[in-house]
Amino acid sequence: MLFLLLSIACSSIILLLFKAFTFYKIDNFQAIVFNYLTCFCIGLLTVESHILSGNFWQTSWFPFALMLGCVFIASFELIALTTQKNGVTVATIAGKTTMVIPIIAAFFLYNDAITISKIAGILLAIAAIFLTAVKDKQEFAMVSSAIPSLQKNSQIEVNQTEVNKLPSYAYLLLPLGVFLSGGFIETVLNYVQVHHLQDNPAYTNAFSMFIFTTAAFIGLVIIGFQFLTHRKKFAFRHLLAGIGIGIPNYGSIYFFIMALDRTGWESSIVFPINNIGVVLLTTVAAFVLFSEKLSKMNILGVLCAVAAIISVFLGV
Repeated sequence: MLFLLLSIACSSIILLLFKAFTFYKIDNFQAIVFNYLTCFCIGLLTVESHILSGNFWQTSWFPFALMLGCVFIASFELIALTTQKNGVTVATIAGKTTMVIPIIAAFFLYNDAITISKIAGILLAIAAIFLTAVKDKQEFAMVSSAIPSLQKNSQIEVNQTEVNKLPSYAYLLLPLGVFLSGGFIETVLNYVQVHHLQDNPAYTNAFSMFIFTTAAFIGLVIIGFQFLTHRKKFAFRHLLAGIGIGIPNYGSIYFFIMALDRTGWESSIVFPINNIGVVLLTTVAAFVLFSEKLSKMNILGVLCAVAAIISVFLGV
């Protein structure tokens, strides 16, 4: 349970720091690249020396680490584009509902028990994430415009002026990309833990490190090109911001993998609790730190989140 709580705390800190970046004019992409470099350095300090001195590239988990590193950098870019084209609400919903993919995969791949309580918990979790993310009626209208089934049943008037500012393809392709890439990452993490790390927990740190090492290498190539072509300029605050999110970022992955291994719970239990925990913690912290107010829908979302956690636990 401790590892799961630490993973939730680290993930929440990352989101809160990203929100704080707007006040200090931080370049998100530079911060992301420096964050991966920070994760790489942490990995070097924590990974046992005999693992790095051995033929680690021949281990069964190494190809998965390289693959995930590539997806990580692409996923961050998709989240950024979705935020710009579709808005924060759509990006948040697409990013947090990814837990549906690994939970469904766990039912088929690992014979996790399928119960009415679990299914109800998943549905409540999705509703909770949606309701917690939406801030006001205007944002809900923009989301409903992107989802025909919601638009058909919604009684809220859509602001067409705002909707028409955005290209139509962005409403489907970019959020779908965030949803699929996030679900892919979580599913592969669970698969590697079950089939490649469960019997070799000493490699958990190395696995996490090489994910971030791959992402850092790709990011450095991109940002190096941007510096050479004068599209971006380096500033020390971007480096500090990257270090600031790099520490909890490494912790979020490491502690999450450890939670899958040590809690003794099925993955279909760990995933919803982790995602709902992040939503609840960031919602409360944003209210305290940034004075973000909760709407009636937000409060309903919090209640759904609590009900989801209870329902999932009853399905154990």
